[in-house]
Amino acid sequence: MPAAISDVRIHALRSIALPIFLVVLAVPALSALREHLDVRTARVAALAVALLAAGQATLFAVQYSDRGPGRLESFHADFRPVMRAALATGSGPVAVYEADPDALGNATWYGRLWNEPVNVLMEGESPAPGSAVVAVTKGCEACEQIATRGLFTAFIAR
Repeated sequence: MPAAISDVRIHALRSIALPIFLVVLAVPALSALREHLDVRTARVAALAVALLAAGQATLFAVQYSDRGPGRLESFHADFRPVMRAALATGSGPVAVYEADPDALGNATWYGRLWNEPVNVLMEGESPAPGSAVVAVTKGCEACEQIATRGLFTAFIAR
């Protein structure tokens, strides 16, 4: 099941299977459409769709190669080392705020991937003193910062 149709907050780039899923669901509709169009119109429509798809794929390839390694924020590539630093403290489950969707999605993903528990803090809930927290923030006044990369920061709650 694609992550995009579940209630778990996972980063959108990890839900890339959704377009394939939608194409498979569209097959009956495309078949019915083909039956109602004459051959010439169907060929023109198919050619137009193929040209648009090729143009989009070319645009993506050019932008992807132009940005190269500099696309860290777009892919949240900075999260992994921050999560590793939080786990290295050995302070138990890493805490993440429910109201922080970028950190929550990534922490949930890596927690499941690495079989590490993640403690989700609801609105108004504070992390336990001594616990590691990951967030899209620069920490707090009474916290000890562990790691910062890009958008993400890991800190120890006091």
